[in-house]
Amino acid sequence: MRWIADGIIALLWFSPVVVGIAALPADAGDDKVDLAPAIWADYQIYLNNLGSDEAYYAVTEDGLGGAPSGCALTKCLPSAGKAGATREEALKRCEDISPPSRDCVIFAVRDEIVADYEMRDY
Repeated sequence: MRWIADGIIALLWFSPVVVGIAALPADAGDDKVDLAPAIWADYQIYLNNLGSDEAYYAVTEDGLGGAPSGCALTKCLPSAGKAGATREEALKRCEDISPPSRDCVIFAVRDEIVADYEMRDY
């Protein structure tokens, strides 16, 4: 009978792990950014205002936030900063405007998209 009790204890011990793994979304290992339409629209503004200097566009990993860096034109968004941007500046700007706990990734270098992404339906 002792082995039955040990089996039940082991089952209870590992059940949270099994439930936790089962609760993961199907695409938990997927590194695609699920880009919101508003962020895509902001990225289009960034593209229309590119100068000739280095520029980056960073987005949150969940695709709900983003920020440009390095736009040299005066009509650029106020959050874009000055010419000669760095990756770190773009990531910092993105993280500064996003809610805490959202990490950012580089979405584009100048006009080349470097992140794997999909557009959200809404």
